[in-house]
Amino acid sequence: NLNKIFKIPACAGMTNNLIYLIRNAEYDDSRHILPGRLPVELSEKGIQQAKRLSNYFAAKKIARIFSSEVLRCKQTSEIISNGKIPIVYDKRLLEVLNAYQAYWDPNPNYVYWMRDSLGGETNCDVQNRMIDFWENVGCETDKNYVVCSHGDPLYFLYQYLLHEKLADEIP
Repeated sequence: NLNKIFKIPACAGMTNNLIYLIRNAEYDDSRHILPGRLPVELSEKGIQQAKRLSNYFAAKKIARIFSSEVLRCKQTSEIISNGKIPIVYDKRLLEVLNAYQAYWDPNPNYVYWMRDSLGGETNCDVQNRMIDFWENVGCETDKNYVVCSHGDPLYFLYQYLLHEKLADEIP
């Protein structure tokens, strides 16, 4: 499974571009933790997924890959690039900042319930930095790009691009 690849036409007013939004390939989840921004490597399956993405993008005339600096995105982007496509690492594409990285609780809402006391980004915080990236990425006309980030940040960007209301915070 290659994860969904979203092709988004036009970048901040440009035309004749395609922007491909991709989530990092599968990572090693042997510890069953919330990885957050920790340096968790791709699994063998993830490496194969990234290689298939590299083949998919080979004929797409990708001018640049914009990537999160989190290891699993860096590895995904490097494999896709195959040393042929420049990669730009951008902190606005990072995974959600959360006090619960490296922790796991069977109730995923617990992470959100503790945000006020322990700190971390809200959905709005994440969406705002993704919008800032999108509005200031500096795409050139007639060129295609890949954006490699994480599930939640990409989802919030996608909501913005579709003019959908941002999901309410979990109480």
